[in-house]
Amino acid sequence: MVPSIDITEENTSLGPVMDVDNSTANCSNKEPTTPKRRRFAEPRYIGDIRSPDLATPRRAKRSLTIAKEMITKQSRKIRTLQERNRNLRKKS
Repeated sequence: MVPSIDITEENTSLGPVMDVDNSTANCSNKEPTTPKRRRFAEPRYIGDIRSPDLATPRRAKRSLTIAKEMITKQSRKIRTLQERNRNLRKKS
């Protein structure tokens, strides 16, 4: 059996409502936050490379490899787009 609940005016009052002072909400004494962590141990993109990634020779080599691969991909993409553009201009 479900117990019945008495809903009268006495039981439904919320009581005193507290006023919130928002003047301290924009206080500059906030606690320091922890730095944002990477999702992966190694950088995946050139923009993810930071100075600690260049601290050891192995990490530096990995970072340099990422940068070289990205540059190679971009130059290949630019070359193919230029060829397509040239071929389309020749047609018309």
